[in-house]
Amino acid sequence: MGLTGVVETQTEIKSDGDLFHETFGSKLHHMRHAASEHVQNIELHEGDWGTPGSIILWHYNLGGKALTAKEVIEFVDEPNKHIGFKVFEGNIMNYYKSFKIDVKVVPQGDTTIIKWKIEYEKLNEDVPDPNHYLDFAIDVTKAIESYHLTNA
Repeated sequence: MGLTGVVETQTEIKSDGDLFHETFGSKLHHMRHAASEHVQNIELHEGDWGTPGSIILWHYNLGGKALTAKEVIEFVDEPNKHIGFKVFEGNIMNYYKSFKIDVKVVPQGDTTIIKWKIEYEKLNEDVPDPNHYLDFAIDVTKAIESYHLTNA
């Protein structure tokens, strides 16, 4: 088993894919309302919401623990509704040397597929693959979907 890897998942939502993409781009600060059970706060430390190079600090709950992650927006591909983040500080970095997250919105007729990908490098062989972060991503996706359907 190697130290580097990629894990992926996807889920289908019935809420508007454009709204979902917007939530992870220019309206990321709304996350604490849309997914409050999972995300307590998001702070913009540098740049502008939804802009490559911007630095964001997440305060989130995973497995009953309050955690933080500081990340930079690496890219925003508006036409393809695809956003990439690179975590560089926080609890994740206690286990991983590198940790990148991509979220992509793929319209599928009346529904939308949300694709999540995590590329990582573990600090050592004892560190598990970050599958629990994929579970977290699905939970956040479903919370955002519910928020958008309820507030539409």
